[in-house]
Amino acid sequence: MTEGLSRRQILVTRPQADQARTAAALLDLGFEAVAAPVMDAVALPFSLPDQTWQAVIITSRNSLRMLNDDQIERLKSCRIFCVGTKTAALAERLGFSIVADPAQDVADLIGSLENELRPEKGEILYLAGRHRSGALSEALSVHGLTVCLVETYEMVGRTSLSERAIDAIRNRSLGGILVYSTRTAALLVGLLEAQGLGDLVADVPFFCLSGSVAAVLQQSGYPVHVAESPNEAALLACVKKHHN
Repeated sequence: MTEGLSRRQILVTRPQADQARTAAALLDLGFEAVAAPVMDAVALPFSLPDQTWQAVIITSRNSLRMLNDDQIERLKSCRIFCVGTKTAALAERLGFSIVADPAQDVADLIGSLENELRPEKGEILYLAGRHRSGALSEALSVHGLTVCLVETYEMVGRTSLSERAIDAIRNRSLGGILVYSTRTAALLVGLLEAQGLGDLVADVPFFCLSGSVAAVLQQSGYPVHVAESPNEAALLACVKKHHN
């Protein structure tokens, strides 16, 4: 295998449920995706309070995936605010009828909520994972908005990288590693060290969704590249730019 071919594989560390779209996007750019999830979304037992809501907040598609048909039926007439175009698209496919323009990130979402919602209109339902970054509820409370947080899932770390990922690392066939969150970065570093693979990726570029993600990897000395915006389109653009 020539060097030009051997460096066209990209390790994708996002959960298995989100692998297919990323793999297709990488293929369009001339790369082969290698699935390497470091976490899995595991449903938590939860119920929805019996009340009406001014709006519903979703910052991850996993929260939508955990809703059963009855819960969707109860919520689908609510106005829903999402982070990311893919999350908003899933909400529409599930039958939510009032989906606001998707926010780019949580900071953007907070700005939209502050501008468009009013304290006197009632509580906001926030469906979220157990591990989450930022303090969305606290930021909204400053403006008098009351948030009811319901944790619907937990991201559980894996104990090993996939066999295919390990083979790609050992064969030195990687042209990059996609990393989406600070927790993903920390878990990835731990798995690489535990499996004796750290030295083999010392010269592989880590493409990071944000500066905070990159900071975790920099602590271990890995080479990082940060997307211009915190979304996958910008992350893949970063990969393309590096390999041109």
